[in-house]
Amino acid sequence: WPFAFLGVALLVVVVFGSGTALADPGYVPLVKTARLPSHSTLPGLCYTCSLVKPLRTKHCRTCNRCVRDFDHHCPWLNNCI
Repeated sequence: WPFAFLGVALLVVVVFGSGTALADPGYVPLVKTARLPSHSTLPGLCYTCSLVKPLRTKHCRTCNRCVRDFDHHCPWLNNCI
């Protein structure tokens, strides 16, 4: 029975890991806006993307996109969490 438990545990890890890796992390749609000077200090504006960020949105340096509810970029899944 220990092998059955390990098999089920492995199946759960593969299913949930694949679901996380393939899920959309919540990218903010890119909207064409005028480029602003890098020294502008408008609140709620992403300086890299030059777009207005919704609340709790951060810019991921690895994906080079703004992500809603961003926690970190997982190198194992190559996706934002």
